[in-house]
Formats: sequence, structure tokens, C-alpha cells
Amino acid sequence: MIKRNLVAVLVAALGITAGAAAFANAQTGDTPDSSAPSQAERREPGERPRLHRRGGPGPMAPLGRAVHGDLIVRNGAGEFVEVTFDRGTLEVVGDGEITLVRPDGESVIVKVNDATEYRGVESKDQLRTGEGAVIVSDDGVATLVGQRPEGARRPGSRPGAARAAS
Repeated sequence: MIKRNLVAVLVAALGITAGAAAFANAQTGDTPDSSAPSQAERREPGERPRLHRRGGPGPMAPLGRAVHGDLIVRNGAGEFVEVTFDRGTLEVVGDGEITLVRPDGESVIVKVNDATEYRGVESKDQLRTGEGAVIVSDDGVATLVGQRPEGARRPGSRPGAARAAS
């Protein structure tokens, strides 16, 4: 159920971001420069396209830049519910709550309970402060907390490359 809700959240965020980008492009009158080489033309012969790097041209690329979203998704019972999506750096992992600081400077405090699910880590005890995380919450209670497993690389990063702050 949570996986389906998370997919719905991500698809909705993608649609919102794409619509906003199209609206902004239409308002400014900017059009792509047709004389500029396409990404395919800039690649070396035999080089494979990079489709899923953060912020790159992959189908989920706009979500790599999303830091907050209030979304309406269908839950497992078929009802529409509001959820909140936040991405940032974990600052505090307390007894019954966690604090995340988003890249826009906003602090988000959510409660965690036995129903909270985790991705990339087994439990709240394995969450690492100072590292990136994603929280999906409902009325201030985390339903899903995700953090890359320790030592895992971001998609598109190279071994040995310095890790940028999330």
C-alpha cells in the first residue's frame, strides 16, 4: 500500500513540476535555441545516454529537485488522502519524532510511530543525522521515511567522487 502511495506521490509531483515548467516557459516566451547541439549530438560515439542521474533527463528528473509537496493520493482503500512530501538533511532523530531541514531552509518536525515504514534502513535507530532523507507524512505523522543505505551511492555519481549535500 505504501509503495503504491509513494508511486502516486512521485507521479503527482512529476506532473505538477512539468506543468509549472511549461507554464513558466510559456510566460517568458523562452524557446530552445535550435542552433545549440542536442544532448545526443554532444555525446561521444559509443557513449551511452545517462537517463536517471539526479536532475538529469530521466523521466523522474524533476523529482530530484523537489523539496516539498502537498499531494492528494489514493490510499489502499481507494479513498483520496492528503500527504506531504519533504526532502532534506536529517538534523535530529529523537524518541518519538525526527527533524529534517529542507534545502530551502525550512525545518520539518514529524512524529514517528510503530506504523511508520522505512526504506533503505530497517528502523528509526538506523537513521543517520547529517545525511539526506525523504519523509512522506500525513497530519504531521511520518508514514514513510527513506534514507540511502550506508555506503550507497547516488544514481549518476562516480566512485570516489565527493558527495554533494542533499
